[in-house]
Amino acid sequence: MDRRRDASSFLDIRLDAGQTLRLPVVAGSVLVAAGGRLRIAGPPRWLGERMVAMDLMLDEGQAHAIDGAGWVAVDAVDGAGGRLWRIDPLPVARWSWDRLRLPWRGRHRPEALP
Repeated sequence: MDRRRDASSFLDIRLDAGQTLRLPVVAGSVLVAAGGRLRIAGPPRWLGERMVAMDLMLDEGQAHAIDGAGWVAVDAVDGAGGRLWRIDPLPVARWSWDRLRLPWRGRHRPEALP
């Protein structure tokens, strides 16, 4: 079962022994093995003309940061199952020129100095 603290930033998932979960991730997401041993299989990527896939093992307490968006497969390796935390980065507010308070806003721009 999963329990959400903040729907956009944290996800707590318990996996039974031998269970595999396919999980969407965004760039900057952090996967933490909160319990048990987990195998993380990332999305395949192209290196030149060869396809390579990330495959790593996380022991309890270890973390891995995802560098690109996609889907990952998480397997519970231990006989007792495992527990995974997915922590997503919070969206950064984007500044627009309209929000920026400039001294010449609404007036003529100052002339360039000679």
